[in-house]
Amino acid sequence: MDCPCGRPQLTSRFGPAGRFIRGPAFTLIELLIVIAILATLAALLLPALTRAKESAQRVRCASNLRQVGTGFRMYLDDYQRYPYLNDAWVWVNYANNTRAGWWDSKVLPYAANNPGVFLCPANSLVKGDPQTNWWMLDPAGKEMPSWSYGYNAAGTRWNASCLQNGGPGEFLFFGLGGWCRMVDPTAWQGLAESAVRVPADMVAIIDYDLTATDRFEETYWTPRYYPLPLYEAALGGKAGRHARGLNALCCDSHVEYAKTNVWTSESQKLRWNHNHQPQR
Repeated sequence: MDCPCGRPQLTSRFGPAGRFIRGPAFTLIELLIVIAILATLAALLLPALTRAKESAQRVRCASNLRQVGTGFRMYLDDYQRYPYLNDAWVWVNYANNTRAGWWDSKVLPYAANNPGVFLCPANSLVKGDPQTNWWMLDPAGKEMPSWSYGYNAAGTRWNASCLQNGGPGEFLFFGLGGWCRMVDPTAWQGLAESAVRVPADMVAIIDYDLTATDRFEETYWTPRYYPLPLYEAALGGKAGRHARGLNALCCDSHVEYAKTNVWTSESQKLRWNHNHQPQR
């Protein structure tokens, strides 16, 4: 439409130029519907994102364990024996307990001296920090092994008769912990590689939420230090960070994943012992 002066009048899509015509606003019901739709979408997407994150952490954990397994294999090639849980065997001389004595410190040089491979990214206790994961103090102020993975030193149980007799070749541990000779309590030998009957079927290292207090037991030694069998700890519900499951490195250096209740089932007990017997 032209103005009286003969010039065309400029208009916008909303009305005459320079004027804003307010359109209809959202009603409260419409706003609530939009919010409900967004909440529904979030409820659908967040579990999927959480599962994707958990799956990625499990894959990274398995990758780290494979690198540990490579180092473990190189250690065995050099020594033909599995490392002790701790060199000092702290019930013999607890004052000798140092970080360098633990099993993971023995494998570390064979893993490019990278403590990060001993970190499970799903371990919420250390918040992804390799140094926090590597250093831990027990209640007595002594240095402990890494927080993420446990070493299967004990198996499903240990051999009490060895404490009484202690003859050569008598195994205190049914895991990888070695044998004792009680007439000379410093004479420990790591378990020979050949003593593991089925390496592909035996757990060597597994996801484990280490705490200082689960390292003490009220029997036999002062300060009554004893590594709780990982099997019993997992059975008690202390493990299962990957969707209620665990990654495990076996003695032949391959990695497996299974639910915690599978690892700790009666049928799996033999997988924790070097003689491939359930030791009930």
